[in-house]
Amino acid sequence: MKKEVLYDITSVHNAVDSLGEYLNLRETQISKYVAENKNTYNVADLQDYYQIDDNVFLESDISLVSLHVTTNNDGCAAIKKHGLLNLQQTIKKDTPLGKYLKDQGVHIDIENKQVKYKDKLYSINKEHSGIEDTERDFVPHKIYNDYQVNSFISYDNVLEYGVQNMPEFLFSLSEFLYSKDIGLNWWNQENKKCYVLKFKTALSNCANDTFYSRDQGSLTGNDFKYLGSEELELLKRKWLVYQSLSIISDSICSYDKKVLFCQLNFDVTVPFSDIMKIYTASEYLIEYGINND
Repeated sequence: MKKEVLYDITSVHNAVDSLGEYLNLRETQISKYVAENKNTYNVADLQDYYQIDDNVFLESDISLVSLHVTTNNDGCAAIKKHGLLNLQQTIKKDTPLGKYLKDQGVHIDIENKQVKYKDKLYSINKEHSGIEDTERDFVPHKIYNDYQVNSFISYDNVLEYGVQNMPEFLFSLSEFLYSKDIGLNWWNQENKKCYVLKFKTALSNCANDTFYSRDQGSLTGNDFKYLGSEELELLKRKWLVYQSLSIISDSICSYDKKVLFCQLNFDVTVPFSDIMKIYTASEYLIEYGINND
């Protein structure tokens, strides 16, 4: 049975630990290599430097660690019950967002591509809605093309991305239905708090877009189309090692932390057992040593 490596690059310290555990390298070895190759580091060179065979990359099962930002008024009770759901499931199930939409008189019929609000029916079939405005067009796109669980693999401060007070979807739904109340009422809810969920998921659960980073080692659509499963798996893992080296090197040079997102496959949920920690906003800032002045 292969050992599981929790691969965490959400902080520099975790990136060093994960890279070391994965490739059996000591922290001093990693620091030495990065210090000597600040502008020229790459995975192939690291392999030559420490005589690491490709087979080593495939000897472990990798679970990628990621951070998801959410707001709710139930102390994450629904998350503890259902796990972390995609947008379609969140709308349908007994969740704070699902309940809120019903309380606001919004009924989203995902199967029939309609939204009912104040006795009016709105089409969310993009092909037939006649919608041209970018913000309103976002609603059908989000429900049918971008509804998977999204998270941060690497980000300076996930509380500054813009979803710490209200789901992005609600802002656009307000525009779509010409009702500012839908967004404002969520914003002004009593007991609403922001949480950061740290979770793990198998590398195979990550959508292809996760690996399109536009830098060295980035995968392409053609890779996913033409390569065999083992070769593709190797490239994903080498991509992850490269991102680790990049994050560690950037920290030495005092650069801003690299921005890396994770998108899960559409049918993937994160069971509560795979949620490693639930932070309040203040707990997250303390844990990650972020000065939020």
